[in-house]
Amino acid sequence: MSEQLHRASRWGKVGKVSVIFVTFLVCIAGVAYSFTDIGEAAGSYEQHRRAAVNAGLPFTGDEMNRLSAVPAEQNSGQAALPALFEINKYYKRMQDDSYSSASVAPVWKTLKPSYETLEQASKAKYMVFPRDYRKWQFDNAEYSPLRYWGKMVGARTAMAIKDGDLALVRRLIMFCVRMSVLADGNLDLDPTLLRVYFAGVAERQMLSILNSRGGDLAWRELVDEALSKLDRPFDPTTMIQFYHFRALSMVNGFMGRPEGTDPSLFAHLRVLKLVPRFEQANLSRIHDYFSRCMVEYPKDPCNFVAIYKHFSVLSDKSWGDNASYTLAGFCCMQFPGFGRTMAQDVSRRNALMQASKMLVDSGHDGKLPLLGRFRMDADGLPLRVKQDRNGWAVYSIGSNRKDDGGDDRSDFVVHVP
Repeated sequence: MSEQLHRASRWGKVGKVSVIFVTFLVCIAGVAYSFTDIGEAAGSYEQHRRAAVNAGLPFTGDEMNRLSAVPAEQNSGQAALPALFEINKYYKRMQDDSYSSASVAPVWKTLKPSYETLEQASKAKYMVFPRDYRKWQFDNAEYSPLRYWGKMVGARTAMAIKDGDLALVRRLIMFCVRMSVLADGNLDLDPTLLRVYFAGVAERQMLSILNSRGGDLAWRELVDEALSKLDRPFDPTTMIQFYHFRALSMVNGFMGRPEGTDPSLFAHLRVLKLVPRFEQANLSRIHDYFSRCMVEYPKDPCNFVAIYKHFSVLSDKSWGDNASYTLAGFCCMQFPGFGRTMAQDVSRRNALMQASKMLVDSGHDGKLPLLGRFRMDADGLPLRVKQDRNGWAVYSIGSNRKDDGGDDRSDFVVHVP
């Protein structure tokens, strides 16, 4: 009997110690929690959610469906899908051959009917691909083949320039121009990146034209026509709308819901979903950021420094800074790159426009003939001009964001004899 009492007393002491230890841990956790910004962020959730609603940001698949709806008779996306996917059969072979002339020619011959279908589709008012966002789980099946087509068309354009086939070059470059402009209407194909991609294909070929045939009026007129159609401000609205919806899908995936996007590399952080009000705090940050992206977007579309800072407001906050930025920072980490991407595209176009004008006016004396926004480089400074052994070079800094002195390997350089 005494042994049983002793055992009970011992376990009673263990129980008391355990309760004290657990209470101590809870107190530490409570103190640690109080030092996070979760309470502050979660407390402003309703305010930020209303701001997102007022900014026209989509929350549900039904809202995304309404935003992406276009008149069927004006949309070529559905009819273009078979031709679009046709290139998937050949891309591996083309990639292995590095898109050499020997590899492009036979594949182009096979794909020509599909290209002509896409060429006709690019003349429609919209090229939006059908999708039901109520069942969406981040599948952009059209994005890769669109990029493959851009690479293929760029390679074929280079061959046509070399052959002096002005008519074909015009068709191919104007196709890329139209595809670039049409990208603004796609909500789920990273519109800004897709727009820049096709514009970049056209700009690289126009660079080749000015550097090799810039003295020929007919070729220069083609460049001027293409540049005038590409010269339009970026409208990030559709991109911001899509990424807000995508961020909500990522939150659902992080919280373990079947309709959400797989958190992939960040799955190990899922334990944080057990933290009280964690989801609400991160949603609050997300709604705040994307609504500000819409409402406070810089009025000057060529002020690249301001645009970069604007997109960096939240993405500069890493998930290590505060718990409320864990998912918010992850969802927005790509946005600063969009500002740089826009800047590089516009600055390349500015360099081409300046050089084309200088080719007409031999009395430019190395000065940029076009004023205002056409002088701006990707870093916000004026485009660079230098003398070389054949005349002048107008150039924009490359993707390394450094002035390499007009090095053709890294800078975007247009030579003006």
